[in-house]
Amino acid sequence: MAGAFRDMPPGDVPDASSTTRIIQQVGGSFGSAILALILASALTSHHAATAAATALAFNTAFWWAIALTVIALIPATLLPAVKTPPAGQDTTGRKPEGSP
Repeated sequence: MAGAFRDMPPGDVPDASSTTRIIQQVGGSFGSAILALILASALTSHHAATAAATALAFNTAFWWAIALTVIALIPATLLPAVKTPPAGQDTTGRKPEGSP
């Protein structure tokens, strides 16, 4: 989150924070729905009348969840790193009042 707001003017942060939270909520709901569909499809394709078939369907959904997580991690690794300000400076890069 710090990387997303790093180069943003302070006045725009509240709007960006709200937008980011909305996207997280919609993305979480969408991801849960996709995994539910994958599980339902696996249950019907394996004719989940037995415990082994049910376990296989859940195994399929689990591996899809792992794959979607790996796919999401790829762009996350491309986010810029957050740099800590030098000692004696605040996050805006200005020196505190009263310092030489």
